[in-house]
Parts: sequence; C-alpha cells; structure tokens
Amino acid sequence: MALRFPYLLGLFISLLLSSCVPVAGQQFRPFVQENTAVYTLASKLGIQTWKRPVAGGIYDATVNKTFVAWLGENSNSYVQAFDHATGTWTLPKLVGEVSKSEYFEGTDSHNYPLLIQADDGHLLMFYAEHSSELRLARSQEPHSMDAWTDSSIPEGITASYPIPLKTKGGDIYVFFRESSFFIEKGLVPDDRPMQYILSSDNGKTWKNAKDITGEKIALGSWDRPDNLDEIYMGQARYQPRIGFFIPERIHLVWTLAGGGPEGPKHDRYHKDVYYAYFRPINKHFYCAGGQDKGKSLDADEMADCLVEDTGPLNKSTPQSVSYIQLVHYTNKGNPIVIYEVNRGNGSTMRSATWNGKEWLHSDVPTEGFILDMEKTGPESFTFYAGRGQIFAYTTDNAGQDWQLDYSFSLPENKRVVKLNVIDDYKEPAHFLITEATTDMFPSADVFIAGKASCLQTGSYQIATPESDFLSIADRKLALTDDTEKASQWRITELDGYCSLENEADKSSLELETGQAASWLIIGASDGQVQLFETKSEQYLNDDLSFSAEANETSYWRLEPLK
Repeated sequence: MALRFPYLLGLFISLLLSSCVPVAGQQFRPFVQENTAVYTLASKLGIQTWKRPVAGGIYDATVNKTFVAWLGENSNSYVQAFDHATGTWTLPKLVGEVSKSEYFEGTDSHNYPLLIQADDGHLLMFYAEHSSELRLARSQEPHSMDAWTDSSIPEGITASYPIPLKTKGGDIYVFFRESSFFIEKGLVPDDRPMQYILSSDNGKTWKNAKDITGEKIALGSWDRPDNLDEIYMGQARYQPRIGFFIPERIHLVWTLAGGGPEGPKHDRYHKDVYYAYFRPINKHFYCAGGQDKGKSLDADEMADCLVEDTGPLNKSTPQSVSYIQLVHYTNKGNPIVIYEVNRGNGSTMRSATWNGKEWLHSDVPTEGFILDMEKTGPESFTFYAGRGQIFAYTTDNAGQDWQLDYSFSLPENKRVVKLNVIDDYKEPAHFLITEATTDMFPSADVFIAGKASCLQTGSYQIATPESDFLSIADRKLALTDDTEKASQWRITELDGYCSLENEADKSSLELETGQAASWLIIGASDGQVQLFETKSEQYLNDDLSFSAEANETSYWRLEPLK
C-alpha cells in the first residue's frame, strides 16, 4: 500500500517494549488494546499452574532489567529477562528441575517458581512440589540469570505453596504450608499448618520457625474437633515501617480447610477468612485489633483474627470461600483483604478493610476469579479479576466502593489462570500472565502486559540493515543511500505510544483517516527492530509495503543523532 506523508510520520515509532525473538526463533506481534500492550513471552511452553499471586517477577534497577519465572515442561521452572534499554527478551532458561522427592513424584501444578532478589543482588527462585522439600535456585552472579546453583532447603521439609518476602533489613522469610502428617507420628492428612524459614545472609543459610521460637507450629493446629486443620494462605505482603508509630510487619490472610464432618480428609471443606500480621522484630503474630498471639497462632486464638464467618459447613457448597485471598495495607497500616465467598446462592467477591476498630465489608461487582491487587495511593488500590477477560477495579476509599477502571484481553481471547503484578515493575513489564490450561504438557502461552509507552525518545535516522535511510521526499516516504538526504526523525511520546516528527519542518505524520499514527518498536536480539503501527496492526517493510505477520516483516535500525 502506498504511503503518503500524513500516513507516514508515525511510521516510526514507539520504542515501547519489545518482545525478543522469543521461542524457537519466532517473533510475536504485540496485542494492543487502547493503552495496554500484551506480548507473548513463551508460546505453548507453559503448563497447568496454580494461580496463587505471589512473587512472579522483579524489576532490577541496577541493570534496568525485569526478571520473571514460570512453570514449564515436566513441572520445571524457567526464567527470562527483559532488557529495558534494548527492548529485548532472553530465551527461556531452565533453572529448577522437579525433584522427585520421597513425598511426591510426577508433574505437579503446585511447583510454580517464585522469584525475589537478595540485598546482595543475587536472584533467588523458590519452588516446591506438593508436600515436598523446599528448593532454592540462586543465581551465581548478582543481577544476572546466566548461571544458577540449585539446592534443597532441609529446613523447609514437606512444603507446599511457599511465599517468599524480604524485609527492609535484608532478612528473607519464606512462609509455607507444612504437611505435618508426613513427619509427625499420629497425625492425619488434614494436619497442614503454616511454618516459615528465615535467612539473614541473602539466602545462603536458613533456620526454621521451630528452631527460632521453640514452637512446633507457627500458624494453625493439629487437633481441631471440626477437622479443619489445613491452612490455605492466599497471600502475604511485607510492609516497611510507616512513620514513627507503625512498625514493619508482614500481612497474612488465609482460610481453613479439611474434612469437616467427613473426618480428617484433605481439602474437602473450606470455611471463614482470617487475617493477622507478623512482626519480624519479635516473631509474634497479631490480629488486626492488635491482640498479641505470641510466636504461635493456633486454633484456640484465631477467633480474634476472624474477618468473615462464612457460616456452617454445607455439603452442597463445601468450599464456601476461595483458595485465593489477597491482602494489602493503607498508609495507616490498616489491612484490606479481598476474597470470594459462596453460601449456596452463587459466588460473591468481597473486600474487607480494618478501620482501626472493626472490619468494614463491601461487595466487589466483578466477573471471573481473583488475580492480584496493587496499591496506587494512600487509600487507593487496583484489584484485578477475570477469566476470559481481565478487569481492573479501583477504589479511592480503601475498599468501601469499587469501580471498573478498564479491561483487556489476551490474544485470540485466550483465558487467564494467573496474573502477577511484578514487584517494583517498570512499564511495559507490569504483569506476568499465564494462559489457562488443564494440560500437564506444554500447551499454554506466557505473557507480559503493561502500559504502552516509549522506551526511548530523541532524534534518529532510521535505516534498513543495508543502510538505506528512510526519508521524506515530495511529501512521500522514500529510501535513500545518501545520509545527507536522509530525514532526521524526532520520536516523542503520544498517548502512551510514539509519534514521529520530521525535524526539518516540524510536521507530524497522520494516518490516511486523519488519526495520529502510533507505533511500537519490537526489538530483536541483535539490536534490529520491527516497526509496528498499532491502529492498522501492521508492520512496515523495507520496500515501504506493510505486512500483517511478524515473521514476514523486515528489520530496521535506529541510529541516534548527536
């Protein structure tokens, strides 16, 4: 299709994000909706995974890279890195292999990896098959995913659902559920309390809560008469000190599970929502009202920590509360939790906020299931939910009211099973998303999504690999091998994407419809780029034609002007 001057100047570009030639040499086009861009990070390499929204990735400002981890073939763990300076992704790297422990053998959707960064810059990836020994892969160099050392953590035996957190002082806690019946005589399958381990040397050595406190159980019980001795902790969140009067703490939210009236059976019934916070300084648990429960919070002490009673156990709706709950905190340190209840008349998404005296409850008018949440202001939060579509709901009054802010979809309307807000994210790597699948063999896509924005602005010449330069001649786009005749383009951000202005006459290009063109620059591993126009959803070729498919598209170079 012929390019006219107005259509032209957008031609280049947004240096937004870019997905590298991800998997098997393929390059994936961005899926753009308004101001959200979704990139396929790994195609058909993910497997069924549990949806607990914990520690999916981190942004490392030292090297200007985002690192993410996800579950792949044979329940093994893979890591990738995005270089924000070049706009490219690395290929997936196998880091943690399934351990085939004495407690569990085979593929396992519980074995999802969790990624944090120690104060010394080393990346720490935790994973654990269901009721297995907790494992840690530690990067051999700081700020790098090139080489790893994988080992077990004996202090974390029979672990499930690990939740790693790092305090401001550098201590690393990993909360996990212990299948106690494997290691304590006389216990039964629903005896599964929470424990934790602690490292004060950047993950090199560990102590468990039993050795630290002398208590056999950190949070939970073995002897409830209602057979609800399993803890399903949906999320834990670290809060640094706020001002002088609000000390650092770790916010915890959970539900009870077990066999109920059917005896000591695993995961038959779910009941009630609970909240507590844990103070690292003294290793004590506290309810929202400040009641000090000491170094072990057991069943007899949980009543003060109740957020919502979901009613009597009911065989028709045995799981009256969801596996996943979310927790965050206001600038006053007050917790806000989100969970889903089902009392037999359908599911309802609920939020509860502690106002200093009591829990204030609200319904959240949403679709799908719980994904994740993030803090956006003193009492402002965004909560993400969905299934076939991802919905973002916001509140400015700590959950008393919620409004739909925006929504977006995955390519080809694929369904989402898991979404993580990346810690300290840098756009456009805001979310790590896994496609829903029931397969335990590679069949799911893994995505990165975020706000579209220019990664680079400034003045450039734009050239083909053969050094033909893009220029404007007689108000038409052309190519020239004469650098003196080559146009100089100024890339500026416009509505989240990039617009191009001809430096010579300060004119901006428009589409033939009169709309401003907007662009993404899709980076390749060798520094070359593809030019993607977001409104027409086509790529510009080096013969000035357009293609709809990335693998049929030419590459370009951006040459900065001094």
